[in-house]
Amino acid sequence: MATETVLKTGLPTDWSVADLQDHLGGIPAERIRIYPPPGMASVDDVVRIEAREDRLCELVDGILVEKAMGWYESTVAMLLRIKLGSFVVSHNLGKVLGTDGTLQGQLDMVRIPDVCFIGWDRFPDGQHSHKSATTLIP
Repeated sequence: MATETVLKTGLPTDWSVADLQDHLGGIPAERIRIYPPPGMASVDDVVRIEAREDRLCELVDGILVEKAMGWYESTVAMLLRIKLGSFVVSHNLGKVLGTDGTLQGQLDMVRIPDVCFIGWDRFPDGQHSHKSATTLIP
């Protein structure tokens, strides 16, 4: 059985761009940033790109992935936000975030969901963070 060589980034050395796309869920190649090299990016890179280029990126396993935004995505997100938001508010369940609600789940993970719900039980002392990327998990 052949042994796969793995970089310190955790990505195999024999991967192609297609393998990287598959790892990221089949997203289009034009959304995958190649600098810093896949597997080497950090939260600081996400913040730097947003400040310098005014572009949103997610960070998945040390890989920068540009956030897809468009008319269709916005329409679906708004419909979900209206329905989910009304339910959450009427039952006082927590907060519903939109696309500006950047979430940092782990050291090498930053996500920017179009819509997400975070229950009150996830907020320490009932307070929300004012940081650009909160560590609350939806």
